[in-house]
Amino acid sequence: MKKQSSVGFTIYPNIVKKSAKTGKYPVYLKLTYNGDKVETRLPKEVDLTSKELLHWDKVTQRVLVKSCKLNDYLNKIQANWQTYMVLNNFEPRNSLNDIVAVILEKVLPSRMLTVLQFLDTFLIEKVDGDGTKKKGTKENYHKAAKHFKAFLKKADLEKLL
Repeated sequence: MKKQSSVGFTIYPNIVKKSAKTGKYPVYLKLTYNGDKVETRLPKEVDLTSKELLHWDKVTQRVLVKSCKLNDYLNKIQANWQTYMVLNNFEPRNSLNDIVAVILEKVLPSRMLTVLQFLDTFLIEKVDGDGTKKKGTKENYHKAAKHFKAFLKKADLEKLL
């Protein structure tokens, strides 16, 4: 029986690290998966003021104020997180740092190649385009790629980045 994986996505203000210069509180994102965790600070533009901190709700992980730019930002990154999880069948398949980069849009998911995309590009550019390789060698590369693609399909890893 497969062990149930534990995935956590938490947003919280760090009240200990209040900025002496601006008087605002930084907000952090903590991502956990099977005991591993990564924490990152959200941009300074969405730091909480003292007034907003009074309205912070730990359960919803939002500020209970109508017009708060932090809530808009959190909605966007939460949507990115949910999209990532759906695309990966609710099993994170990258390092937590890579996932955070995708969620915070530091790296666009379209720029991260899947293994299949990389394999196809490799075959076209490095194998088929290489005039020094003999016909039989190229056929062997394609045969190995075909077996690898079949394995990825069987293991349901076709979207592996």
